[in-house]
Amino acid sequence: MDKSTFVISLDIYHGAFSLDQLSSILGEPPGPGSHSLGVPSVTGSRVWRETRWRVEDVTSDKHRIGESLEAMVLKGKHLRTLASKRRVRVDLVINIAAFFTTAACSLKVPHSAVLAIGRARMALLVDCYPCSEPPQRKLSLGRKKNYAPNKQPRSRRPKES
Repeated sequence: MDKSTFVISLDIYHGAFSLDQLSSILGEPPGPGSHSLGVPSVTGSRVWRETRWRVEDVTSDKHRIGESLEAMVLKGKHLRTLASKRRVRVDLVINIAAFFTTAACSLKVPHSAVLAIGRARMALLVDCYPCSEPPQRKLSLGRKKNYAPNKQPRSRRPKES
């Protein structure tokens, strides 16, 4: 069974303001995953070159993704307008993070949501994260016991006695 969870976020980026300054301009506190310009990443391997202000919507219903995306576009338009009134230019990205427990996961983004994102001059980013190690299928080309091109894989059924 596919156990997928999707986190739809609206990310607002700015290259000069801190998270507190951007939150003040937008009139809302940031959500999880937000970070300030110049702060080291969680792993400490890099320093953020811009501020990311984030708000999220979590869903496990694939059929709600279109609604969530369109709601984020409306929120993004509103927040961009607030920033514009203060003469602040921000970049907006709609991010879909897919967390899944199966070997693969699929996602269908409705055309209406894609059009809404494009009309709003926002980017769309999809990140995929397996929650646990998917089954590792060893493919060793040329070895008959695992896989040989143009041949059926050997049955894993127990031998009859």
